[in-house]
Amino acid sequence: MTVSWTLEGELTKLAGTSEIASALTILAIIDPDEDFVLDTVQDWYRSGAETYSLLFAVSNRSRRCEFMMKACVAYGFVPLSAHDWRSRGDDVVLIDFGQDLGPPGVGKGSEAGLLSEVLDSVDHAGIDLSPTELMLVSATYESSLSGQ
Repeated sequence: MTVSWTLEGELTKLAGTSEIASALTILAIIDPDEDFVLDTVQDWYRSGAETYSLLFAVSNRSRRCEFMMKACVAYGFVPLSAHDWRSRGDDVVLIDFGQDLGPPGVGKGSEAGLLSEVLDSVDHAGIDLSPTELMLVSATYESSLSGQ
């Protein structure tokens, strides 16, 4: 089986568009209609015990910005903490894949308290969830644990 992953494909998928220029604009990396060059600085390399990283740059006539893409390759792991989770409002992004994932082979049920930690963080941020939203969060959390 051939893997057809590309940096351009990942960036367009992340931005929800099919054009790389549109993706970079949506991701606030370039201005609309700006000429740019997308370069891989360092191809995928092992950057941690359970992560790989890829360094890339976007350049125009006046500047060059470098970025890092990180991929987690750990399976069977159960998150132990939500302190490295971030959201843009309609998603959740893990920003660090260190010891928060816990040791491999941990059984289901070891994540006890994680949903409470997430809800405490939401409450601390001053966000009031309706009963319907709380039920949705709970159902989504349970679904994610079962892999459905």
